[in-house]
Amino acid sequence: MLLWFFAVFAAAASAQIQTERIAGSLTEQDTGATGSDSLAANPPGRFYAPADDSVFDSPRGAGEPLPDVKALFLEVLKNQKAIEEMQKRYTCRVVEEQEEVGGKGQVKSRKIRESEVFHIAGAEVKRLTARDGQPLSPEEQKKEDRRFNKEFDEQISKEAGFARHPDKRERRQAKDEQRLSDILRAIRFCNPRRERFRGQEVIAVDFGPNPDYKPQKLMEKIAQKLAGVVWIDEQARDVARLEAHFIDSAKFGGGVVASIDKGSRFVFEQAKVNGEVWLPVYDEVHFGGRLLFLKSKANQIDRYSDCKKFHAESKIVPVGDP
Repeated sequence: MLLWFFAVFAAAASAQIQTERIAGSLTEQDTGATGSDSLAANPPGRFYAPADDSVFDSPRGAGEPLPDVKALFLEVLKNQKAIEEMQKRYTCRVVEEQEEVGGKGQVKSRKIRESEVFHIAGAEVKRLTARDGQPLSPEEQKKEDRRFNKEFDEQISKEAGFARHPDKRERRQAKDEQRLSDILRAIRFCNPRRERFRGQEVIAVDFGPNPDYKPQKLMEKIAQKLAGVVWIDEQARDVARLEAHFIDSAKFGGGVVASIDKGSRFVFEQAKVNGEVWLPVYDEVHFGGRLLFLKSKANQIDRYSDCKKFHAESKIVPVGDP
């Protein structure tokens, strides 16, 4: 779901994308079945991610010097091309649970979607296989496979375009680096330390608004509304886990276009697969805000599993097609 929460850390960008995504999906006409476990039952202000204390333990290299945090983030961003190459070799299964929540905290609707996920050109392409625990009908699956193949081919074409014109990838990376630099100016890091997360050595860093910097750009203004913790695999140059929350409301277009309520929060988590690549295993969003005239509260949790090798040139053939 997380689009990929801007594979490095761009929390501000992620929040904006997630706002548009959740608000847009809540306008759909289908409603989901009510399940026994309610995301809305979780009290506000806490993360309900799967990472309990058992996945953290004391680091072996506690005495080793720590790298410059901002420089490390830029290195993570520059490493994205290599990460994308490894990610596209894998496909995973994802179950997305989404709830629309009423003003008094009651669940108004619940939807569950199951999909296969493919990583192409730095983006997730999903093939829907079930809704609310029920497999798609043969006709629905045939239609979905055609939609999936179209999107898959578009991403393959995009990736081929980057290969033919390296300058396009370089311009995209330069833009991403500038965006990250904007965010890093607005954020203050503190308490860097070495930890172990899911058996891997990582660097954990707390972050919050930089009171000494006056934001100028939208990304900077949003970033100054965030606080949280990020865990980075220094060796792999990738983010293992990110959790953040809005310490104040964030507005887009002066609050006319959209806004995100104080207390909205999210978690993004990865796990190392086959000792070679970090892949998403969990993300969670608790959102309150408004998009144009639509005010909404929603919770969403995505759980990834069954990651396995995949050849990017493969293709899904709809049942009944030659």
